[in-house]
Amino acid sequence: MHGDPTSPRQLSLLEQVFAVKPREVSGSRSSNRVDWQKSWAFCLLLKLHRTGQDYLVLFDYHDDVVVLDSGANPTAIDFYQVKTKKGAHWTVKLLLKREKAANDEELNSIVGKMYANKVAFPTTARTLNFVSNAQFAIKHKDDPQKTINVDGFELAELCKDTLKEFSQAIQQEHNLAYSPLCDIITRFSTDPLSLDGHATHTAGEFASFLNEIRPNGKFAAVPGHRAIATAIARKTNHERSPGTKEELISLKGITRAEFEEMLATIVSHEEQGERERWDAINQALTAEGYPFGEVNRWRNAFKKYAVQRMDFSNTVLMATQRAIKSAVAAAKRANPSLTLRELISAALQRFDAMTKSAPIPFSRDYLTAIILFEASEE
Repeated sequence: MHGDPTSPRQLSLLEQVFAVKPREVSGSRSSNRVDWQKSWAFCLLLKLHRTGQDYLVLFDYHDDVVVLDSGANPTAIDFYQVKTKKGAHWTVKLLLKREKAANDEELNSIVGKMYANKVAFPTTARTLNFVSNAQFAIKHKDDPQKTINVDGFELAELCKDTLKEFSQAIQQEHNLAYSPLCDIITRFSTDPLSLDGHATHTAGEFASFLNEIRPNGKFAAVPGHRAIATAIARKTNHERSPGTKEELISLKGITRAEFEEMLATIVSHEEQGERERWDAINQALTAEGYPFGEVNRWRNAFKKYAVQRMDFSNTVLMATQRAIKSAVAAAKRANPSLTLRELISAALQRFDAMTKSAPIPFSRDYLTAIILFEASEE
């Protein structure tokens, strides 16, 4: 009956992604060595962000990289398997080759792994993608007698005999009673990201991206690139299974909103601007009679925090930052006329009350520096 409260609720796509457990638990361990994959994922984030559309990127969960079309209410998924190859092309034989496990059981081929995502998410998988630094040797449907090297292709572009090989291989691996090749877009792509210089290439892409969003601006491109790359690496390498869909996003994903926060922090980190910010704080502290030694300790902590706040993978610092921002805002709301001395005291009291049961690995000087920094940002 329509509206029957006893009928089971259909899971949202995000709930399905969490509920369907990944087929390989060893993926994160092997991905620790795949730095090219992480650099490629960084560049993909920049590409997605340029579109202006919402997204959620998951790292090494169900596939090497998974993109959902929304961070809150997704309806479609694009899957990416990312592999490097030196000195040779990918052939049909390699793409369909099945290795054997230690127990002599046949594993899925590259194409079989790709299609496994269609099996797991039959109505919401939008595209299956294989990305590499190497080209592909294929026989195209327009000239089926000749093998050519290409930078990319879709299965529908292959000659009839090769397409039949793919179809039969997938049917056999997944015990399908039908030809699976017409029910989803399946792409193979060569990416220009350098195999040996991928980190430098990605840093250059990021600098260009920052210049697009803030032309002629001065920002911390190098530490910013390092901070985001570290966050991607940590999420890719994280091996503990998430307990909820929210934890899945926190541990394995980056949403558009989260990436916006990262960018805002990086763009606001201008050396000249921070010197001017500290000069204004220093004048206020001096006018209120703080001793030189105390101010100098806070200055050193301030400089340290200005850099460390861009380490988005430092979850303890990020949580401390959020708590202090909340404490500063609440203190200002309670009394907009607070002196800087009063604001420091009130914010620390509120912070202590919020975190009384949690161990805080930061000194009082460092916490004071965060208060000064965040208060001067508002």
